[in-house]
Amino acid sequence: MEQSPNVASPRLRATFIVVAICAFALWSWSLVLAVEATRDPHGDGFDLLPAFWTTILLLPIAIVTLIGGIAGHGKHAARAQMALIIAGGLVVLAALLEIFRRLSMAIP
Repeated sequence: MEQSPNVASPRLRATFIVVAICAFALWSWSLVLAVEATRDPHGDGFDLLPAFWTTILLLPIAIVTLIGGIAGHGKHAARAQMALIIAGGLVVLAALLEIFRRLSMAIP
């Protein structure tokens, strides 16, 4: 039995590219903050953690979604769709952690 090929619509391809650009922007922003942290004499190693985690989590998502947005069909589109779902889950997780952080600071 043959499988139907995964073909992304132009709108979905544009979504892949926008998500990839946003992920690359966040990744590069974390690297800028890491470089500034290394120049701070009062900084510690914990200032480098955002750059570490964004390199592990966001960089592969950005690369996969960019390739899926450029190719637009086949296994690249299927991988980009999965990366888009994972990116959405990470955004929800980050938002929940930020809400919990703000709630914990509001309680005396």
